[in-house]
Amino acid sequence: MKLAKKKGAKNRTGARGERYAARWLRLHGYRVVGRNVEMRSGEIDIIAKRGKYLVFCEVKTRTETPALAVYGRPALAVNREKRRHIVYAAKQYLRLYPSKKQPRFDIIEVYLDPDNKRKHRIEQLINAFGDET
Repeated sequence: MKLAKKKGAKNRTGARGERYAARWLRLHGYRVVGRNVEMRSGEIDIIAKRGKYLVFCEVKTRTETPALAVYGRPALAVNREKRRHIVYAAKQYLRLYPSKKQPRFDIIEVYLDPDNKRKHRIEQLINAFGDET
């Protein structure tokens, strides 16, 4: 598995959010088995195991500013095309690393405090893709 190299302020915010999300998952009983996993069709931000599930997580990070109200919650950025790429990447991953666990697709929203860029809150949308998979 390759780790994606991220550069720029926007990507630093995303990387910070992914670190917070991975830590949050561990604190809630998940075992993180991969971060920034690159497949031919795209990248999976976090792959984690818990119970009967192998969870493919897309992390979206936003700073709590007035602009957030205009653009809406971070999960809205995971459109149909993005979901399709994540699902295809997960299928590629499962071909390389078969698992008896049930795959699930979650979106983790990380909201950062505008002043010090620390984690303000995290929301996990469980089975966010529903029946699309």
